[in-house]
Amino acid sequence: MGKQIEFIIDNATEDNFYNYLISQGFNFYIENNNNVEEINKFPQPFTTDFWYSINLYKKGFGDLIIKETKNNIKYIDKLLSPIIEYSRSVILENNKTISKGRLWVELRYYDNKNILKSKSKDLDDCFKILSKWIKNNLKQYEVNSNSNIYNLYITESMKDFIENNGYKIV
Repeated sequence: MGKQIEFIIDNATEDNFYNYLISQGFNFYIENNNNVEEINKFPQPFTTDFWYSINLYKKGFGDLIIKETKNNIKYIDKLLSPIIEYSRSVILENNKTISKGRLWVELRYYDNKNILKSKSKDLDDCFKILSKWIKNNLKQYEVNSNSNIYNLYITESMKDFIENNGYKIV
């Protein structure tokens, strides 16, 4: 079972997070056009396949495991690879929904002999540091969305946007 922290983030705060990730030496990978692609900046929303899911990787964590399906579609094996998945907050204006973003990491996996293995302690430490960045740069609020109360990390601008414009959190 992995670890995760969920949040809703605005564009300005995401830009700050991106700059922080760069300062920490991360490389970014997405799965685009049936291939794994290293990128040097976050894609604009809705411009590529899987623009909302960015894999954060440092070479010091271990080898990136890229696999291929029978249909020649390449993908990162997120259970085996030492990556932190950054899922972006997504605003869908046509149905007035906002999906939560998250940081997610899997720290243990079963090898090909069915033996439970642990990934690098550095990966776990880095996940904790990134989670701390989220907690220090977003506030934890109770947000009322579509008669549901969510307790999550969110920027104040996004909290106001949801509550004043009738967007549902999904």
